[in-house]
Amino acid sequence: MTGFTIIEIMIVIVVIGILSGIVYVSYAGVQGQVQTETAKTYALQASKKLLSYSTDNGGAYPESLGIVGLTNGPSTTYQYTFDNVSTPKTYCVTVTNNTKSAYIAKGQSEAIAGACVGHTGS
Repeated sequence: MTGFTIIEIMIVIVVIGILSGIVYVSYAGVQGQVQTETAKTYALQASKKLLSYSTDNGGAYPESLGIVGLTNGPSTTYQYTFDNVSTPKTYCVTVTNNTKSAYIAKGQSEAIAGACVGHTGS
């Protein structure tokens, strides 16, 4: 009689389980990196819109991101602070994509993973 013993079948199931666990952990890490990079891209886009608005409005920043066409979506949220009183005028935008955040402030050329001071994000 030919076939597999119960021990051989159990070993195969255990090996498949271990490989599945490794693949899941790798996938979750890659997914987090993609969310962070997406948040960075959106933050950079927001910065460009704010700088354009500022150029057209005497150096002042808008009172909300909606003025420059940025609104929260199903998986992306924006947090925005600005200071039009001090010199130089400043802003900081935190973008959260699903569970990962990135921020950009006046003077930065690229977004950084994390959140502005006073904003929530990961």
